[in-house]
Amino acid sequence: MKDYHSVLNVSRNAGPDEIKKAYRSMAMKYHPDKSKSKTDEKFREINEAYEALINKVPNNGTSEKDLSRDRAPARARKGTDIFINLIITAEEIAKQTVKTIEINRIVPCGVCLGTGSGTSKPFIKCHKCNGSGVDVVSSLMGSKKFCEDCKGYGTIQQDRGCRSCGGNGLLTIKTKKDIKLNRKFTLEQIVFLGEGHYSIGCGIPGNLILKPILEKKCPYEVVGKNIRGKLTLSPAQAVLGDIVYLDVFGDIVKVTAEPGTKTGSLIEIKDKGVQKGRSKGSLILKVVIEIPQKINEEEKKLYTRLLEIQKNIF
Repeated sequence: MKDYHSVLNVSRNAGPDEIKKAYRSMAMKYHPDKSKSKTDEKFREINEAYEALINKVPNNGTSEKDLSRDRAPARARKGTDIFINLIITAEEIAKQTVKTIEINRIVPCGVCLGTGSGTSKPFIKCHKCNGSGVDVVSSLMGSKKFCEDCKGYGTIQQDRGCRSCGGNGLLTIKTKKDIKLNRKFTLEQIVFLGEGHYSIGCGIPGNLILKPILEKKCPYEVVGKNIRGKLTLSPAQAVLGDIVYLDVFGDIVKVTAEPGTKTGSLIEIKDKGVQKGRSKGSLILKVVIEIPQKINEEEKKLYTRLLEIQKNIF
């Protein structure tokens, strides 16, 4: 079991005021909208600790009408997931590029810390759900939806809510995340736990789910630490051999086709693949001999002469 007192850094006999003060201080420090570091997990832990402790401490004689400004929902629900298609190229994988994506994310308001309150006045019990936070009709039918008036908190504001979030307790912010296409990167779905949207009540946030999509315009593909592609040769190049220079992701590679190169054969050039650890893969090219569809008069004469020679030989 978690030590919630240690999470909020309060003593075991701490009262409501001390718990609230510690919670607000830490929530402001680790709020997702105010810190660029990875603080989502810490922020969730702080909220969990606060809700657990504030519900256990005695109310010190306060009545239902003197409810705290720091409230927790009757049952916080999990936030929704964020789905993003990550468009990448084989060149970016080969160069181990860092892709930066922009995310529109729903997070707790940094002003009211998700409560929706705009003043220091205490909340009063919601009369529609009688403080349960659950819609009465849906509860009888077994679905248990949030109360529309109090949004699941069980309490409502006495006056205007937080101006920053309009009393909703949530805001949409734009964040950026770097995705490094390193040696372990694959085209499988990537899940970042707890980096999705928050829901009302600052419960467990959803996940950020990335679906890598490889653009297929590129003539090369990365397979493990090797780069694969094709080498197109003319019949003359295949018969006589030739030296060809290829632009492979910005690296000019010299490729030697030996005389008599056959279509479908593979040419491997070591150390021209992807750097992974201390080793580097190869560039592997599959030879394709391309038959010209149109030829000029001079080429036609040469092919005609060649055909006559081959007929005399065979």
